[in-house]
Amino acid sequence: MTGSIYEYIKSSVSGGRLPKGFELPAADGKGERIRFIPGGEDGVAVFHFGVEEISAEDSGLAAEVVNAAADGDNELAEKLLLRLGQSARAISGIDSLQQYIFENRETLSANNVFRFAYKILTESGDTESVKYALVIMEMFPGVEAVKDIVRTLGLYEEFTLFALYVVRHWENGNDEIFSLARNTCGWGRIFAVQQLEPQTEEIREWLFREGVHNTVMPAYSALDCWYKSEAEQRLNGYVSRDIFTSLRDIFGGLLDEGPSEGISALENANELIERFLSCAGKMSLTIEDLRVIFDIYNHYDGADEPPEYPERAEKIKAACRELLESHDSRREVIVSVQNGRDFELAKFLGVDCREPVMRLLREDFVKNCAYCCGKVMYDPDCRREIISLCRQRLPLTEMRAAPTTSLGLGLRYRNESCLEYVVQELGKYPLEGSDLIETALQCAPVRTRHLALRALESWVKIKKQPLSALLPDIYKLLPRLRNNEPDAGVCEKMDALL
Repeated sequence: MTGSIYEYIKSSVSGGRLPKGFELPAADGKGERIRFIPGGEDGVAVFHFGVEEISAEDSGLAAEVVNAAADGDNELAEKLLLRLGQSARAISGIDSLQQYIFENRETLSANNVFRFAYKILTESGDTESVKYALVIMEMFPGVEAVKDIVRTLGLYEEFTLFALYVVRHWENGNDEIFSLARNTCGWGRIFAVQQLEPQTEEIREWLFREGVHNTVMPAYSALDCWYKSEAEQRLNGYVSRDIFTSLRDIFGGLLDEGPSEGISALENANELIERFLSCAGKMSLTIEDLRVIFDIYNHYDGADEPPEYPERAEKIKAACRELLESHDSRREVIVSVQNGRDFELAKFLGVDCREPVMRLLREDFVKNCAYCCGKVMYDPDCRREIISLCRQRLPLTEMRAAPTTSLGLGLRYRNESCLEYVVQELGKYPLEGSDLIETALQCAPVRTRHLALRALESWVKIKKQPLSALLPDIYKLLPRLRNNEPDAGVCEKMDALL
């Protein structure tokens, strides 16, 4: 963005936090590209791929930045820092930059380096430059002049992690981390919970009640919250409704081990789950409770390896079924299905979803097709109506456009995305909705064309006939489409069908 990032964030703060959904304006020329949510790219690196060290060339560039700053040449240092940020993300350059400053601390002008970092923090419009400035500020702990600046920048989740690295060195660092945890809601909260120490009862209580409540995934913080809040002790004695709700939310995060370690890290997980289910049996269960109980059932029913104690696993599954299959629970699920939720749980309980699903599709086909189409396409009557709704609600003729290599993400391609959800189901039902397949073959997004070809491949395989015999008109169309196709993978699929 142009102008000062810090001033833009500062002017947007209200009540000690930023508005929900706040983001910095896209950099010039990048408004159309896919963007991570604030903090997301660094979060994925930290939790999933590991942080790679920067190259020797970039380490040398980092040294040039520091040297120029130490010499008082801020203009050159800023240009070099911009180049460094474009070449190597700050999350990867932390160790290299700080090590160079530390090893050369006797010869570098600390005052000049500090002033340069302060200038970048308060004036720069470049995201990675601001992060690198925070990296430098970590080496100047407790300087009062920058505390409010770091606090303000830390409210924006793209900078929270780097602000945490700075504030943890302050005299009351854990309190500052706690403040950032409470005043962020996405990746910033995840990073803060990870670094927060449960030094007081207030912090432990907050971790228990709110720690997993982030807008990314509770799973990233569930294990930290379990241990730091001493959640296991809450299962002893009387469990009130509000304590049960917090336990449920943490268990829900622990059961989702896709993004990070969870329930399997607890040595006595089976015992804890049995105690939780025992508490559940004393509660008037909500749909949120039932979802977690269903997750517990699936955890034991779909384990990759046989459980160590199969009898205990069956006992836990039986307890889950008893809770889920009660009259009150079924009623909760039916209400949820009517609102377009919990179809898998309804299927488990044998609740017929066809009528509410079709009602949602009739009300707003484009909005609801992603979640609903796959639930009822097995039914011939529903399938015929969905195909008819496609023809009525989608501008199929207008959707035929020149092919591109775009994946077709975002609102601009919402009609194409809707068509994709239908087309990917049609592969199971040869010759049904062939006009929709024909349209999908001529849509701009490459993903739409791939799915159409996959459906045709499935039809050819099921019918055991070549495309030329199965659908002569589409067979004749493919060579013309092939001549204009920019994607090699699509061309390969077309060649195989031809």
